[in-house]
Amino acid sequence: MNRQVYKTKNLIFEALFKKMQIKPYHEITIVEITKKADVARLSFYRHFKTKEDIVLYKFREIVGIMVRQLNTNTYNSSKEILGMILGVMDNYMTIFNVIIKNNLYGLIIQSFSSDIGLITKKLIGIGDSNVHLLKFYEGALVNLIVEWIRNEKIISKEEYLDILDNLFQNQKLFLNTD
Repeated sequence: MNRQVYKTKNLIFEALFKKMQIKPYHEITIVEITKKADVARLSFYRHFKTKEDIVLYKFREIVGIMVRQLNTNTYNSSKEILGMILGVMDNYMTIFNVIIKNNLYGLIIQSFSSDIGLITKKLIGIGDSNVHLLKFYEGALVNLIVEWIRNEKIISKEEYLDILDNLFQNQKLFLNTD
């Protein structure tokens, strides 16, 4: 993506994000977003079809960060992978909190849908052969992360990392006993 496209998309996202902090998402118009971003409506529609597309763009960017880290770093344990995921989520906590408070939980799940399988396979160590089990763990991982965000980190990142690692280690033991 060229620099101007990236800049415009981020200006539009930032405008929507700022509006969502003071006004419910469903009441925000495209006109308000473009005015706040100081871009033409045509620019908006050149890059996005809907407001949901703006949120999905940002979330896919965040998930992309996780996937790149997963592909470029060597992780020796599931705890290290979980730590990386929580670290990335922690960096974008403000964005996720605003999205959850605006009842857009489904967009978080949708944004993870294309890459969560890769993340989960590395985390659990299972392949594509058991599609249903993979989907089960994908849902569990996303829901556990969203729950941590929703509770505004009542539990520290380090404590939650231990909880998640324990859950996933216990599940690995369960998988190995069958």
